[in-house]
Amino acid sequence: MISGITSAASLAYVPIASSRSSTPSPSSDQLAMSLSPDTFAGLVSDASSMPEVRGEVVDAFKAQVQSGQYPGSDVLDGLVDLMGSTWAKNAQAQN
Repeated sequence: MISGITSAASLAYVPIASSRSSTPSPSSDQLAMSLSPDTFAGLVSDASSMPEVRGEVVDAFKAQVQSGQYPGSDVLDGLVDLMGSTWAKNAQAQN
């Protein structure tokens, strides 16, 4: 979440105290960053210039599909499990 832009760039580590102990746990740590307007504008510009589709990844998958190597049994098993659990949840919701 971006909460605002300040005029100076800084990076701060902000530990959050756990309710169970006075030592913060790694899961409750936060990182706060402040970016200058120029830095933020540069990041936005860089992000907007990136392609939405990575052609090399598409080409690699296309080659795998055409050669019969994709999808493999592990991918198909995962899809079957996902579809089965989704159908089971939908059936429970309808009852």
